[in-house]
Amino acid sequence: MLVREDGGAGPLAWVPIPAALDGGSPGTLAARLSPHIAPDATYRDFLRLVTATVGDGLSAAASYEAERRRADLQAWQAQRLGGLVAVAQALPDVDAEVDVLHVLGRGASALLGADGVVLGVLEPDPDGTGRLDVLGDASDPAADALAGALRGVPVVDADAGTAAWPLRLTDRTVGVLGLSWRRPRELRPEDRDLLTALAASAAQALDRVRARRAEREAADAVRSLAETLQRSLLTSAPQPEHLEIAVRYLPAAEHAQVGGDWHDAFLTASGTACLVIGDVTGHDQDAAAAMGQVRNLLRGIGYSLEVSPASALSALDRAMRDLGVGALATGVLATVEPVEGARAWRLRWSNAGHPPPVVLTPDGRVEVLRTDPDLLLGMDAGFQRADHVHGLVPGATVLLYTDGLVERRGASIDDGVDWLVRTAARFADLGPDGICDAVLAEVSGHAEDDVAVLAVRVRPEPVPRAGA
Repeated sequence: MLVREDGGAGPLAWVPIPAALDGGSPGTLAARLSPHIAPDATYRDFLRLVTATVGDGLSAAASYEAERRRADLQAWQAQRLGGLVAVAQALPDVDAEVDVLHVLGRGASALLGADGVVLGVLEPDPDGTGRLDVLGDASDPAADALAGALRGVPVVDADAGTAAWPLRLTDRTVGVLGLSWRRPRELRPEDRDLLTALAASAAQALDRVRARRAEREAADAVRSLAETLQRSLLTSAPQPEHLEIAVRYLPAAEHAQVGGDWHDAFLTASGTACLVIGDVTGHDQDAAAAMGQVRNLLRGIGYSLEVSPASALSALDRAMRDLGVGALATGVLATVEPVEGARAWRLRWSNAGHPPPVVLTPDGRVEVLRTDPDLLLGMDAGFQRADHVHGLVPGATVLLYTDGLVERRGASIDDGVDWLVRTAARFADLGPDGICDAVLAEVSGHAEDDVAVLAVRVRPEPVPRAGA
C-alpha cells in the first residue's frame, strides 16, 4: 500500500487489489483519504479489507462473464452441429444433383451466412478429362472459383468473399461446392472445418445420386429387353369360323418390373381351338425368358399330341423337368369343341393353380367356374391333373385372365374375382374385343402387376374363314 500526502486535500492511497485464485492482481484501488483521519495501521487494514471486497466482486464478475461466454460458445457450437446434422440427414433422400444443391444452399446460408451457393458437378467426357457443370447461378462470383478447387485443395479469396471446396471421395473428386458473400469474408478455422464436413456429405450424396441413376437406367434397359421379348411371344389369336377370340396384354402401371404373364390361342392340326392363359412366377428378364420356354413347350405339346387339357399340362410338367426349365407357373389350358348332334359347345379345361375362368351368357348372367385348382406347373412332374367340363351355348363368352386383373392390395383374390363378375356383367353385351378393352380400362393406370386377358365367344352363326 502506498500513501502520499497531497497538500490540504487529504492524502492519496494506492492499494493493490488481491489476486483471485492463481491469477494476477486485477488492478489497484486508488482512494483519497480524509484529512481528518490519520492513516494509521487500523485505517490501512480497513483499506485492505475494502480492496479485498472489490477484488471478490471483480472476480465474481469475471467468472460470470467467462461462464456466459462459454455458454454462448456451446450454444453456437450446438446450433452449428444441429445444422450440419440436418444437412447430413437430408442428403441421403435426394434423387438428383439439383436437390443436393438445394440442401447445401439452405445449410450454407444458415450455418455460414453465405449469400450465394453454387455446385460444380464433374461429369465424365468421352476424352476422359471431365466436364464441370455448374448448378445454380452461373453468374455468382463463387462460380469463377470452382475450377481452381478441382485440384483437391480449397480456394479461398477473403477480399472477394468467395470460397470453393472440393467434393472428394476416397479416390476421386466428384465436384466443387462454391460459396459467396456480399462483403469480404475471412474464414475462421471452425468455418473451414464446417465446410470440410459439408463437402464430405455432399460428395457422398452426389455419388449416391449417380449410383441410383445408373441402377434405374440398367433396370429400364433390362425391362425394355424383357418386355420386348414378352410382347414378341404374345401373338395374335386365330379366328376359327365358330369362335371369336380376342387377346390383350397390359403392363404394370408403375413399369417397375416385367412379369411372366402370357396368353396364347392356336388351332391343333385337327382344328380344335386351344386357349392358354398363364403366369410364370417372378418379375424380371428371367421370368420373361422362362415364360417363353413354357409357352412354346405347351404350344408344341397341344398342337402335336391332341390330348385333353389335363394330359397336356401333365406332359408340360414332365417336359419342364426333363429339359431343366427351372420355373414355376400358374395357368389354364382350355379347348372349345362342338357337342356332336347338338347346337351347343363344350369348354374343357384344366387349372394349374390359376384364377378361375369366367363365363358370360347371352342373357347377361356371369358364372365363375370355380374348381379345386391343381398344383402349379413345375412343382411335381408326376402329379395327376384333372379335366373339367362346362357347356356353352351360342353367344356365350369365356374370359381367361391373369391375377394382375383381380389382385388388390389388402383384398383377397376371391374379392377381386367378385369385382370382375360385377364388372363383366356391365359389358356382357359386348364382343370379346370390347370385353377385353372394357375390363382393362377399369384397371389401366393403377394395375399393380402385368395383366393378360383372353376372351372367346361362341359365334351365334359361323363365319367362314378367309381363304376357305
